[in-house]
Amino acid sequence: MGISISAARTQAGKVSDCAATLNGIKTNVGNVKSDLHSSWQAKEIKYVNQAIDEINRRLSMLSTELNSLSSDIIAVAYEIKREEEEERERALREAAAKKAAEEEARRKAEAEAKAKVQA
Repeated sequence: MGISISAARTQAGKVSDCAATLNGIKTNVGNVKSDLHSSWQAKEIKYVNQAIDEINRRLSMLSTELNSLSSDIIAVAYEIKREEEEERERALREAAAKKAAEEEARRKAEAEAKAKVQA
């Protein structure tokens, strides 16, 4: 059957959508950090901010990885498609060569049989 580039693009799109969702979450977490910073003036806010910064760092990393994965899905799908086409062409060449060899063997056998009859 072979690989479906369309299906691979759909899957890559879903992965990209997840990356975009993570970026939205990162924005929301940043807004929460800003709100906390403006309304909570305790010493502990330093640690809360550090934790939020770490969460945002991880969200950014995951989003970047998902976007990279999305690109890889499409690239690999095209590579597989190319390999499938090469294999199909190779099989067609082999089939044509086999048919030509069989035809040549048939002609040779007919010529030999004709030569025997004439002798």
